[in-house]
Amino acid sequence: MSETEAATLQKFGAVSVCATPVFVDDFLWGFVLFEDCRNKRYFSEEYTEIMRSSALLFANAVMRAETEKEIQTALFKLQEANRVKNAFLTRVSHEMLTPLNGIMGLMHLVQAGVNSEETKLYLDEMSAASLNLLGLIRNLLTLSEGESDSFEFVHSVVSFKAMCQNTLKAIRRDLAEKRQTAHSDIDPSIPALLVGDEERLTQVITHLLENAMKFTPEYGEIRLSASVLNDEGDAVMLQIEIADTGIGIPKEAQSGIFKVFSRVDESMTREHEGIGLGLPLAKKIIATMGGKIWVDSEPGRGSKFTFTCRLQKSLLSVS
Repeated sequence: MSETEAATLQKFGAVSVCATPVFVDDFLWGFVLFEDCRNKRYFSEEYTEIMRSSALLFANAVMRAETEKEIQTALFKLQEANRVKNAFLTRVSHEMLTPLNGIMGLMHLVQAGVNSEETKLYLDEMSAASLNLLGLIRNLLTLSEGESDSFEFVHSVVSFKAMCQNTLKAIRRDLAEKRQTAHSDIDPSIPALLVGDEERLTQVITHLLENAMKFTPEYGEIRLSASVLNDEGDAVMLQIEIADTGIGIPKEAQSGIFKVFSRVDESMTREHEGIGLGLPLAKKIIATMGGKIWVDSEPGRGSKFTFTCRLQKSLLSVS
C-alpha cells in the first residue's frame, strides 16, 4: 500500500495488515482488514481464505440490506398508488350515481304514464340496463372500500329464511324471462334469527344467483341450499350452495375466477354482461365474515358455488 495508507493505519497501532476488497454488484464497496498490532509478518493462505469468506459475508449483508430498502420503497409507492386509485374509484362512482339516480327516477315516472306496449318494452330495457349499471357502480364502490381496508359491516338481526326468500323473489322476473326455475332448500335447524350484515350477505347470494341465471340456458334449473355446518354455541357456521345446470367452468379456469377483472373466456364479455368484479368482491365479503368460497364445476354439467360464513345467534326470542 502507499506510504499515506500505511501511515494512517499506523496511527491506529497496526504493524501488519491483510486487506481484502468487498465488491457489491461489481462495485468496490470497501475493504475487510485483519490487523496485527504487535508483529511484522506475512499472513498465511489460511488467513487469506478467511478474509475472502468474510468479504463475501459482508457483500451479502450489504446487498440484502439494500434489497430490503428497495422493497420497502417499492411497497410504499405501491400502497400510495393503490390509495390514489381507490380514492379515484370512490369519487368517480359517487359522481356516476348522482345522474344515474336521476335517470332512473324519471324513467319510473314515465313508465307510470305510458300506455303503448312498444314504448313500455323500450322503457323496460332501459330500466334493466340502468340496474346493471347501478350494480357495476356499487361493485366498484365495494372494491375500493375493500382494497382500502374500509369495509364497513352493519350488523342487525336477520331472518335468514326470509332473506333467502326475498332474494329469490327479486330475481323472479329474470327467471321467467329465461324460462328457468329456482328452488330453495333451507335447513330448518338454522336459527330463525341471526345477527349479521344482511345487505352484504344478500349481495353475495344475489350475485351468485345472477351468475347462475346468466350462464344457464333456457329451461335450466337453479337451486339455493343452506345448512348448519357447525354449531358453535353462541354462533353458527352456515354453508350455502348455489347450483345450476348451466354451461360449467373448465377445471383449469376455476382458480382464476376469483381474481379481479378475470374472466373464464374473454369472448364471454360480449355474450354476457360483466367485467369480473362480482366473484372477487364476494370472496372479500365472505372472508371478512369468517368464511371461504369455492366452486365445483364441469363443462356442460353445471356449476355449484359453495361458501361458508359465521353468524352470531340472536338473543331475541321468536314470537
